[in-house]
Amino acid sequence: MNMEETLNIVTLILDDDTEMLELIEAALKDAGIKNYRLFYSDAAFLEGLSQNMHILVIDHHLNATISGLDVMKRAIKKNPSVFVIAMSGNNDSKLVVEYLNEGANRFILKNEPDYLEQLVKFVRQGINRFVTDLEFFKRQETLLNAY
Repeated sequence: MNMEETLNIVTLILDDDTEMLELIEAALKDAGIKNYRLFYSDAAFLEGLSQNMHILVIDHHLNATISGLDVMKRAIKKNPSVFVIAMSGNNDSKLVVEYLNEGANRFILKNEPDYLEQLVKFVRQGINRFVTDLEFFKRQETLLNAY
């Protein structure tokens, strides 16, 4: 069992393109990342949001009445410490800046040849952030209990 599973660090992934979800799933499996949930529907994704979410991967263009940006804002409102990775095939720099200003930790252009490698790298960064935070809180608790 890896650290992601031991600590129950959950990655939620939303994309309305089933082929893209299959590619993402294959990349995560190949990288040994196992604790994730895939969502094709923004409605199901929004129902799945909880305070226990750790990492979100969200496509900007969804096949619905809501954008990835709106979904991200709702998720951050529920859990401000969530690690957000936004994706889009749109090269608009204003969109990238808007996501980052609204709280996204990373932004991936899906038309880049290495976007899946970037996605895996960024998910690992999110996992590592939560592992580091947990280690810090455990040390802090140990120090406080010693005094």
